[in-house]
Amino acid sequence: MPVPTTAEALQQFLCAAGWMRSSLVDFARMCKLLQERLDKELAGTRRTKRVAGNISIELTPDEIVSFQHVKNLLQNAATLALPDPAGAICMYSDASDEGWIIILTQVKDWDNRTPVRDQHHDLLHCVSGTFHGASRNWSVIEKEGYPIVRACSELDYLLIRDKGFKMFTDHRNLIYIFAPGSEIKKHIRGKLLRWSLKLNEYNYEIEHIAGEDNVWADMFSSYDL
Repeated sequence: MPVPTTAEALQQFLCAAGWMRSSLVDFARMCKLLQERLDKELAGTRRTKRVAGNISIELTPDEIVSFQHVKNLLQNAATLALPDPAGAICMYSDASDEGWIIILTQVKDWDNRTPVRDQHHDLLHCVSGTFHGASRNWSVIEKEGYPIVRACSELDYLLIRDKGFKMFTDHRNLIYIFAPGSEIKKHIRGKLLRWSLKLNEYNYEIEHIAGEDNVWADMFSSYDL
C-alpha cells in the first residue's frame, strides 16, 4: 500500500480504516495527523472524490509515520470476540493530554484467585478519540473520567447485563468518584458529579489497577503523535 500522493487516495485510505475502527486500538490518535492534513487540503471545496483526485499532496515525515502506524494497525487488526452472557466483561481506560481510549475485554472463565493481568482476555471492542476545544483544558481527572462515561453511553449494549461489568482504572481518585452508590459524593462538583450520577444507572465494580498492569489501555501511550 503506497503512501498517498493525492487527497483522493488519502481520503479513501482513511475511509477504509474507518470501517475497521472498532477493532483498531487507538484509531483516532493514529489518524489524527492524516485527518488534519486531509481537512486542510479539502478546506473550502465540496469534498467530492473528483475534487480530491485533482489535489496532489506530499505527506510530511511525521504524516508518513502516522500512515505507517495506521497501515500496521490494519494489518494486525484484532479479531473481536462475540459477547458471552456467562463471561466477565472488563473495561480499561486511559487518557493523556491529547486523547483517550477505552478497551472492553471478555474473560470467559473468570477466576477470583487470579490477578486480572493473568486472566485470559478476548477483545470485545475498542474506541478512542482526541480532545478538542474546551476539553483540551480539562483537568487530568476530568480527562481520565471522560472515556468511562463515553463508553457507558455508546457501549451500553455490551455493558447493560445481569452480571454487570468490571471497571479498572489506574487513577485512584476515580474510584472514589465513580464508586457505585446513590449517595452524593462530597466535594465533587460540575461535570464529575453529573458523570458520577450517570454511572449509577449501571451495574459494575470498579477496582484500581497498577499502571504497569493496565496493558490494554496503555497500548496507545507508546505512540507520540
